[in-house]
Amino acid sequence: NGVFSCDVMSREHALLKEENGKILIKDLKSTHGTFVNNVRLGDGTVESDWRVLNHRDIITFG
Repeated sequence: NGVFSCDVMSREHALLKEENGKILIKDLKSTHGTFVNNVRLGDGTVESDWRVLNHRDIITFG
């Protein structure tokens, strides 16, 4: 869990998990989006698919 003070983050914005030694992320229908390397995960109307994160990926919320 993380706590952030930010006007563009949703109350439940994204999920991170570890699976088989890999870190994955998905967006939870957030209004302002979750981005990996400037590419938005999903379109904000449905939860995105899980995406594997790689070393040096940049995650941006909102």
